[in-house]
Amino acid sequence: MAPRYLVPIDFSPVSVDVVRFADQWAVQTKAEIWILHVSQATYTYYPDRKQNGELLPQSVDDLKLKDWVAALDLKSPVQCFHKTGLPYYEILQASRQKDVASIIMAAHSHAMRDRLFLGSNTDHVLHHATCPVFVYKKNGQVFSENIIVPVDYHEINAQVIHFADQWCQINGGTLNFIHVIRNGEGKEVADMNFFEQKLFGFLDGFKIQSSYEAVIRVGKPYLEILALQEQINACWIMLAAHSHTQLDRLLMGSTTDYLAHNAKCPVYIFKQSTS
Repeated sequence: MAPRYLVPIDFSPVSVDVVRFADQWAVQTKAEIWILHVSQATYTYYPDRKQNGELLPQSVDDLKLKDWVAALDLKSPVQCFHKTGLPYYEILQASRQKDVASIIMAAHSHAMRDRLFLGSNTDHVLHHATCPVFVYKKNGQVFSENIIVPVDYHEINAQVIHFADQWCQINGGTLNFIHVIRNGEGKEVADMNFFEQKLFGFLDGFKIQSSYEAVIRVGKPYLEILALQEQINACWIMLAAHSHTQLDRLLMGSTTDYLAHNAKCPVYIFKQSTS
């Protein structure tokens, strides 16, 4: 079965960019995109979807969505869905019911100093989704083809590295791995050499086919990762969410959460269900 990418939209200009990005990704990975629009208003349900010969609001929204998608002339297989309810709830429900490989959605809220912060729906989905989430950000900046992949030697790193390598093999670009030593660790040269050898030895085990570089930094992980992103003008940050709850939901750790909110570039957050 082809992978499915769930793309929530709200008809805003950035939704067009998100869907086109998802379409490009789907073509390259032979996947389907499932476009979801959620109306927050509550409408009365009529089985024939008409009243006195007039289309009901629910039907109008269905037609609007189909017309909007048709105008984009997408290249990948597409299905459209319209729901009524709380956007974040319906997005999460759809992702779980339809066996979605990834959610691709936009960060809508813009703040001062050209930083893109997450809207409440995106933030809620990020914290409660049980599949990977790609947060699309657009601030008018032209990025390089560098992709940052933070490494902390957690077992989930293997899947993120594998995905990043596959992406670069298809699309080109350079992987930039970073391991951050927290303040107070590895400050002496001997220790730094040890950490560098450990990082390169770890990466050698994956037989990475793409071009890549690796660096060791000392400091707070989220700040060092953001600094590297600005230094190399990276187009993506790909990283894992580690924190698990007893309710089998995947929540983001503090570094992942900070980067999702503050990075200027798109962020891909990998999650693996514990079920």
